[in-house]
Amino acid sequence: QITTNSTNAYERTGSGSTTLGELNNYKTSDSATITVAKPTVAKTLWSTSIENSVNSKNQAVIGELATYKIVVTIPQGRTPAAELIDRMNPGLAYVDQGVAVNSNPTVLTVPGLNTSPVLSSAGRVATWDLGDIVNTDTDSSTDETITFFVETVVLNVNTNHSGVRLNNRAQLKWNNRTASSNQARNRDVTIIEPKLTTTKTVSVGGLGGNPGDPVTYTIVIEHDATSQTNAFEVTVDDIVPPEIASPVLTSVNDSLGYVSNANFELNGSTLSTTGPFIFEKNPSGRTITLTITGTLQGPFKANQQITNTDYVRWTSLYASPSQITPNNPNAYERTGSGLTNKGQLNNYVASSTAAFTVNTADLAVTKTVDNASPNVGDTVTFTVTVTNNGPQT
Repeated sequence: QITTNSTNAYERTGSGSTTLGELNNYKTSDSATITVAKPTVAKTLWSTSIENSVNSKNQAVIGELATYKIVVTIPQGRTPAAELIDRMNPGLAYVDQGVAVNSNPTVLTVPGLNTSPVLSSAGRVATWDLGDIVNTDTDSSTDETITFFVETVVLNVNTNHSGVRLNNRAQLKWNNRTASSNQARNRDVTIIEPKLTTTKTVSVGGLGGNPGDPVTYTIVIEHDATSQTNAFEVTVDDIVPPEIASPVLTSVNDSLGYVSNANFELNGSTLSTTGPFIFEKNPSGRTITLTITGTLQGPFKANQQITNTDYVRWTSLYASPSQITPNNPNAYERTGSGLTNKGQLNNYVASSTAAFTVNTADLAVTKTVDNASPNVGDTVTFTVTVTNNGPQT
C-alpha cells in the first residue's frame, strides 16, 4: 500500500482480487487442445490354403483355411488392461495363430503378446489378454505396432454356400473395456463350390423289351454350368435292376484319360468306386462316360417299367480330412453323405434315372361255329382263334 490515506492506494496487478484495489485485471490467457492418440486396428486377408486357377486367394471352399493379418498401432504412453477381440461371423472359426510380432521391443512392452486367445461362441470369438501396454518412444514419426496372424476355417454350416462373403472384425479394448479402437472389418473371402451332374440313358436292343434282349446303360458325368471349382473324392454308385442279367461294366471313357475301369468295380449288380478321383473344373468340357451292358430276363408283369438310378458324390477338399479343429463342431469339409454329424450340410450328390417298359403280347381271341342252326343229332364244330395284333412275340 502506497499510502494509508486511501484504501485503493495499490499498484494494479493481474490477481483479479478487489482487496488491494478495485481493479486488478492485468492478465491474459490462451488455450490449446492436445489430443492423445488412440490405438488403431487394421485387418487384411493374408492367405488362403488353396490357390489355383479355379480358387483364388479371395475365394474359399468349405473347410478351407483363411489366414488374416491384424496390425494394432500402439500410441505413445500407457494402454492399460488391453484386449484384442477378433469376432468372426457364423461361417468362420478360429484354428490357430502364428508368432505375434512386436515392431520395436526396445520401447514397446506388451506383456501378453505371446499368449493364446480365450475362445468363446464355438471358436468364433477370440480374445487376447495383452495386459498393460507401455510405449516409451518419444519419436512420433515412427509407429509402433503389434501384428497377429490368425488362421480360421470356413465352416460346413447351412449359411455357407456359393457367393457368401465371410465377414469378420477385430477391435482393441482397454481400461477394463471402457475404451475401444476402431472396428477393423474384412469381407475379402467369398465362398465357391463345385457341382457335378450325371445323365443316364438306356437303350434296349432286339425286340425292344423282350426276354433275352440286350440292355445298355450309359452314365455321363460332367461339371454343372454353375460349378466354380474342382470336385474331390468323386464316387459313382449304381445298383443294376434284378431284371438285367449278367451286367458288365464294358467301358469307362474319360475325355482326359485320367479315370478308367480300374477306378470301379461291378460286383453282381452293384457298381461302386474303388478309386475315388478328382474332377477338375478346367479344362471345361471334360466328361466321364460309363457303359454297363446286360440281358433282359423275365418273368415280367404286363407293361412293367424297369427303372435304374445312379448317384455321384464328391467333396470340397482333397483326401477326406478329419475334423479340421476341435474349436467348432462344424469344422469339416462338405461331402455328399447327406448326414449332419460332420457339418450341417453335406449335399454334394447328383443323381439321374433311366427307365424303359417291357413288351407284352397284344392278343385277340375270336370264336366261330360252322353250323349256326344245327338239327338234333348234327355235329357242330367251334373254332377258337388267338391272334397277336402287335409286333411283340
